[in-house]
Amino acid sequence: MAWSEKQLAALTGKTLKQKTHIAGGYRSNVKGWRTIGGKRCYLKSLWEINYTCYLEFLKQKGSIKDWHYEPKLFRFPKKDYDAGPFLYKPDFKIINLDGSHVWHEVKGWMNPDAKKKLKRFHKHFPKEGTIIIIGKDWFADASRKGLKHLVPGWEGLSSQAA
Repeated sequence: MAWSEKQLAALTGKTLKQKTHIAGGYRSNVKGWRTIGGKRCYLKSLWEINYTCYLEFLKQKGSIKDWHYEPKLFRFPKKDYDAGPFLYKPDFKIINLDGSHVWHEVKGWMNPDAKKKLKRFHKHFPKEGTIIIIGKDWFADASRKGLKHLVPGWEGLSSQAA
């Protein structure tokens, strides 16, 4: 399906002239507000931006029912631990076509706090299911598949500014 400039602007909240191309892969210095699929989100990295565009692409294709960015804060019982983290907010809740859901976490690298959060989440919220980590392997595969050319709003990895 070919997307018009108007459709791209509606999907990403940007016109083609406003779109910025950024050098590098995982970049946390591009954080900021984006409107994708009519949802306004404060995204914290280029990977989060592009993954959000990808989820909206899947929704538009009818592959998923919906997605939500950081919709829920999970609290871990302080009585169970000597130190934090005591809070965890997964990046994405994906609603499948059958109404079930799965959590996705975009990670540039897995630091010790992130590992603790995932372990505690699985311990205290087993009914929420597992969390799928979206990291460098997913983005390398996405690059091989040419997703940046297929997914509207994907912010490129070129060094030139548009």
